[in-house]
Amino acid sequence: MGCPILQKKSIRLMGRLYDWSMNLAWLTLNCIGVFNAKIKAFVEGRNHQETISNITSPIWFHCASVGEFEQARPLIENIKKKHPTQNILLTFFSPSGFNHLQDYPLVDAVLYSPFDTKRQVREFLKSYQPKSVILIKYEFWKNLITETWQMGIPIYSVSSIFREDQHFFRWYGKSSAKDLEKIKFFFVQNQESKKLLHDIGIAQSNVTGDTRFDRVLDISSKSKALDIFSDFLPENGKCIVAGSTWPKDEALIQKALAKMDGDWKLLIAPHEVHNDRIESILKLFSQDHPLRLSNSPASALKSSRVIVIDSIGLLNRLYKLGDICYVGGGFGDGVHNILEAAVWGKPVLFGPNHKKFTEAMELQHLGGGISFDSIENGVARLLELKSDHSEITRRGKVSKEYVYKNKGATTKILRHLKDSGILK
Repeated sequence: MGCPILQKKSIRLMGRLYDWSMNLAWLTLNCIGVFNAKIKAFVEGRNHQETISNITSPIWFHCASVGEFEQARPLIENIKKKHPTQNILLTFFSPSGFNHLQDYPLVDAVLYSPFDTKRQVREFLKSYQPKSVILIKYEFWKNLITETWQMGIPIYSVSSIFREDQHFFRWYGKSSAKDLEKIKFFFVQNQESKKLLHDIGIAQSNVTGDTRFDRVLDISSKSKALDIFSDFLPENGKCIVAGSTWPKDEALIQKALAKMDGDWKLLIAPHEVHNDRIESILKLFSQDHPLRLSNSPASALKSSRVIVIDSIGLLNRLYKLGDICYVGGGFGDGVHNILEAAVWGKPVLFGPNHKKFTEAMELQHLGGGISFDSIENGVARLLELKSDHSEITRRGKVSKEYVYKNKGATTKILRHLKDSGILK
């Protein structure tokens, strides 16, 4: 046990150092933005952002990017349905999230989050005076949490997930762990996260699960037919749907498709849809008469073996058309949303970087998911699966049952918010 006075002084010092470093980072980003388009968008989006004046006592949802928004979305939609006069403010850390959702109609404003300096956070909070702040998954910013807490605004963490190797649970992370104590309640994804919080003295948590299960089930229940692909995929046709892919994913799929019978077809939706990426995929699959969806009438799709999806918004329904689904990102920063494929009752393949994602680990353990550690191994697993129809069916059934078994997080969270007085 250390001296409490020294501990408090140490935490205050860490707070000052952190704020100083964030101010320095902000200055540096402003300079680098002159030479980098993505950083320029990140900085200028905040520098030129105007305050919206007609928002009263909003619930503020904060997400890192598009993926985390899918966890906020079921809550936002339910709140607006049952409490239509409740103002909702939605912010994003990344330009991609802001750009993709800036016209989302169910919130009263979509903005960039303040960069995590005390000054920017204070100005933002004073401008909007939210009744509560809801942080999605990993968004634990020191100044945002501290300044919000000091203003007496309750903070909730939704679909949060913790791992033992995170700094909160290390000897050098005591200051960050203290920040977590300021959060009123954690709605965590699994029992391990609840235990980790409990071990550092945080009891205000409950295992409610991941709201994305509710989101994908809602999508599947409202899905419309994709008639444009009826000629491309005749009855009893065989198809792989690959979503959110990156170059390594595409190289794997191309190698596998080259070894498959000609009656197997491919629908591929890359994570990035700018022209250079689409052209590189068309070139990679040049032997398969690939077509770009936006440039091709439905009647022309029949003659192609590969269709490249060059727009956003189709993927979560597109997986329905596959016999086998492949979700990209596993050779990069992390696998993308496998639940969008699993909900349709499909076996889901993904690369090695998935261990931070509970749903990927669990689905693999149950047998609905198939992971691999290299391109060569992935090709082999894909070829092995496509040759066994009964295995495709069995694994697909496991995937669907897994999603249905884990629904209900949205209802649990909304009930708690109502009991807490956030929702009247």
